[in-house]
Amino acid sequence: MAEHVRSLRVLIVEDEPLLAADLRSLIEDAGHAVVGVAADVADALAKAEALHPDTVTLDLRLRGGESGLDVAEGLRGRGAKIVFLTSYNDAETLDRMRRHAPAAVLTKPVAEHELHAALAAAG
Repeated sequence: MAEHVRSLRVLIVEDEPLLAADLRSLIEDAGHAVVGVAADVADALAKAEALHPDTVTLDLRLRGGESGLDVAEGLRGRGAKIVFLTSYNDAETLDRMRRHAPAAVLTKPVAEHELHAALAAAG
């Protein structure tokens, strides 16, 4: 018997439009709903407040040099799970991301099966 995965409401925080579109497709193909897309910290926090996502996919480096870590900090205590998507893999940055437990950290380019697994774990 196949395991049922709960459909999630996902907010994408990604400043590259093509990457955001690819993520939307991967997330929707996995049976989840994308409730919004944001490209900077203020927009991400406003959309999280208004849309109450279950999960936030969060790029580490956002428009204007802003940090996705600021979004993660702003989401603290709101109940949304975080899936970081980043091309950074130095120990200090990884440690800073992992402080936002429970958070998954996926390296770009993200493999479809890794994203699906991270979303399933968040559900």
